[in-house]
Amino acid sequence: MIGDSVEELIEFAERIGLRREWFQPKSSPHFDLTTEGRKIAVFHGAIELSQRAFVMKLREIRIMSESWV
Repeated sequence: MIGDSVEELIEFAERIGLRREWFQPKSSPHFDLTTEGRKIAVFHGAIELSQRAFVMKLREIRIMSESWV
């Protein structure tokens, strides 16, 4: 699971019961989800992306994070 920002991602993850220590900050900040975790995330408002849209979003996030440095 990814988010528009790290803060948004962690906040959402905690809201759906994921633990902060499960956050994976390397390369592309994300949380891995089980099938059940994915269902819960979508139920609470996460948007499922196609593989292509997912890759495009990751690129966008990387570009944004590079501009913060």
